[in-house]
Amino acid sequence: KCEPQATHSSQRPPPAMRLSIALATGAAGGLVDGFRPPCTPLNVVSPYQSVWSCSDNLYDSFPQHWTGSTVGMFGMVAVDGKVFRYMGAAGHGAETTVTQKSVVVKPTTTLYRFEAGGIE
Repeated sequence: KCEPQATHSSQRPPPAMRLSIALATGAAGGLVDGFRPPCTPLNVVSPYQSVWSCSDNLYDSFPQHWTGSTVGMFGMVAVDGKVFRYMGAAGHGAETTVTQKSVVVKPTTTLYRFEAGGIE
């Protein structure tokens, strides 16, 4: 026979449940170190108008639509007169890339951090 146990509001949930809550909350908020989804959102307006980066680095390939078709977004920055590519595939005039330091995906934004020519 199973009888309900009295609970107190000061009781903590069991460790497994605390871990589940922490992981779910952290992943949703982009707070878990090293968390990287398979594709990172770059521009999401609706399910029909969205652009994603499915590479480890933003400069490894062109972004793509959720259907898999390529979106020709390309980004360059000049530091002390030297041009660096930070987004898009190679072969378009900027072969030298920035160093991607991190990417953090949050519920409403994706944050990239780069370094080029000693500037972060």
